[in-house]
Amino acid sequence: MKKRGAIELSIGAIIILIISIVVLALILAFVRGMFSTVITNTEAEIGKEPDPWPATASEPITLSREKIVTHVGEDEVLKVQFYNGGTAGDYVPSASCTDPDVITNPRVMTQNVASGNVASYNYLFTVGSVSVNSYICRATIGSKLKDIEIQVIS
Repeated sequence: MKKRGAIELSIGAIIILIISIVVLALILAFVRGMFSTVITNTEAEIGKEPDPWPATASEPITLSREKIVTHVGEDEVLKVQFYNGGTAGDYVPSASCTDPDVITNPRVMTQNVASGNVASYNYLFTVGSVSVNSYICRATIGSKLKDIEIQVIS
C-alpha cells in the first residue's frame, strides 16, 4: 500500500510540473511579443525621423529638427550628429529645458567618439506633464551646445 501512495504522489507532482511549464511558456511568449511590439514601434518612429545635416568642426552638433511640435505624454525622436574636435572619449547627448518636466524618460546610447570623427545618435524622450507653451531646451554633448524649441500643443 505504501508503494501505491508513493506512485500517486509522483504522478500528481509530474502533472503539476507539466502545468507549471506550460504556464511559464505562455507567460514568456506573451512578454516576448510585447517586447517585439515595443521594439518595432520604436524602430518605426526612428525611421520616420529625417537624418540631420552632417556635423562639422564649425557646427559640431546638428539636429534632425530644431523645433518640435508635440503633445503632453508623446514620445519624440531626435536624431543628433556630433563632431568631436576634442579628445577621444565616451559621449552621450543630454537635454535640459527651462522647465525640467518638459523632457522625461530620456533614452540614448553612449558612444566612444575618436577625435576628428562624427557620431550619430537617436535621442528618444517623452514630453512630460507641462502646460501648453513653447520651451527652449539645450542639447548638450561634451562641451558643445545647441538650442531646441519644444512647442507643446493641446
